[in-house]
Parts: sequence; structure tokens; C-alpha cells
Amino acid sequence: MKAHLKDVEVTEIFDRALIAVQGPSAQDVVASHCPQAAQLSFMQTCEALIDGTLCRISRLGYTGEDGYEISIPQAEAERITRLMLDHPDCAPAGLGARDSLRLEAGLCLYGNDITPDTSPIEAGLSWAIQKRRREEGGFPGAAASWQSWNMARRANWSASCRRAAPQPVRGSRFTTKTAMLLAKSLRAVSAQPSKLRLRWATFTPITAHRAKSCT
Repeated sequence: MKAHLKDVEVTEIFDRALIAVQGPSAQDVVASHCPQAAQLSFMQTCEALIDGTLCRISRLGYTGEDGYEISIPQAEAERITRLMLDHPDCAPAGLGARDSLRLEAGLCLYGNDITPDTSPIEAGLSWAIQKRRREEGGFPGAAASWQSWNMARRANWSASCRRAAPQPVRGSRFTTKTAMLLAKSLRAVSAQPSKLRLRWATFTPITAHRAKSCT
């Protein structure tokens, strides 16, 4: 990152902790300790005091829900976390709950779902590329991204044609050729994971927590 940023100084910070307060009641929970948090819009950030401790509060998250990420001095992290959990609408949640929510929202996790070799198109993140960038390119990996984009469009068109084909009459055999066509169609759909909304039974105890805000 440092190599590609001109006239920008990047300083790594190692003495802070990060908590995320996410969910429908996130604003009520955080604003009860820091009224300034309620004035933030999505993707805005500010420095503010929480119970006497200066924190960096950002209105964002990676769950598909409204929420905040709060950067706290490491020595105060546990105390501030327990302060948030004292609110009746706040409950603790682990990375498993976070992962289930982000999967439902179609949000990829770097190092888990995507790597430096994955293009935004392959990851189903074309929506995150600005219109100007899509038209002009000019960003690292643009050529590979457009190649993936064209391949995905051809695959989707091909899959659409197969779905529009006449259905076999009752009693026809499920041949090897039919199986191969079905497999190709499934691969074309799975090439855009952001359009999939996984609704597994195992999600039930996790999505029940949506009535609360989770840290």
C-alpha cells in the first residue's frame, strides 16, 4: 500500500483495539454513551469521548446492518466493551455470527473468500466499482477484471439461453449431456456469489439476535 500511495504517509498503530456494535439498536446503544455518534451518517467518522476515553468512532460495519466500529486505546478496550454490554439491547456475538450476516449480505472476507488473485468480478463485487472506473479503468488489475467481466457475461447469457430452452417431455431420460449442461449453469450462477442469499437452518439461532445489537 505504501508503494502505491504518493505524498501520503501511512502509520501503523498497534496499541489500539476495535469493537463493532452492529444491529437495529446500534445507534441507541452507542449514543447512550456518546451522543455525537447519533449525528454520524454512513461512512462518517469522528473522535469523541466515551466515558472519558478518547475513541475513534466510525459509522460502518461488515454485517449488512447499521452499526459502528469503535477504535479504543488497548488498555481501555475491555472496560468500554463491558460498558456497551450493560445496555439491555446489546449482546455479545462472535465472528461466526458476523460471518453469517456478511454472507447473507454478499460481503466477501479478504483472506477467506478472496485473495490478491481474485478480481472484483470473480468475487461478485462489481457493484463496488464506480461507474467512472468501469468505463475508464486505470486501477490495478483493471485488465484482468474486465476479462473476468466478459467471461461472466458470456456464462450468464449461455445459462439464460439454457433456462429458456424447451423443457423435456415427461418420461424423458436424464442423460449425461443434460447433467453436463446443468453443471455448467450452476457454475455460471456460482460465479456471482453476491447474488446468492444463503438461508440455511443453522442461521436461525444467529439471525434471532438481530432484534438486538451485537458487539
